[in-house]
Amino acid sequence: MNTGGLHRFIAYCASEWIFARWLWCLLSIAVLAIWLFHVVPFASGGAVTTGYVLETRCHRSFSYVYEYEVGGQTYTGRTSAGGLSGNGSCARLTAGIPIYVTYLVERPEKSLSGTVHAWTLGLAYAWGMTVFVLLFALPIARYFVQPSQARRRIAGY
Repeated sequence: MNTGGLHRFIAYCASEWIFARWLWCLLSIAVLAIWLFHVVPFASGGAVTTGYVLETRCHRSFSYVYEYEVGGQTYTGRTSAGGLSGNGSCARLTAGIPIYVTYLVERPEKSLSGTVHAWTLGLAYAWGMTVFVLLFALPIARYFVQPSQARRRIAGY
């Protein structure tokens, strides 16, 4: 059985992973920062209520404006990362649609569209997909696109 091709392939992927792991580290730091500073504060001191979409923007990014009521007072919030909130797609969120809103009990004007659970799952999914793309899909695709001599040179064969 000829395993030379497999060894070259593994060596090539290892050389690609050196570059990809730095990108993965930077992304991991960004995801962790978003989670720590944007989501975690609502985990311990937050409550969930129903809000309503006022306006959506679906052009370059998915964002929307919403309002919610706490103790008879109406508050307005906005999100620029609508897909991570767990409230649905931009096509589904039209004006007047009810959504989940998490607000801080001590400061009800501070809110997070969606729930802490949905944000955590969304960030974990984004992180996991990036791991898959950077460490597996991208090196495999680049391996088969490059000419065989370049693959041997990069892998050290």
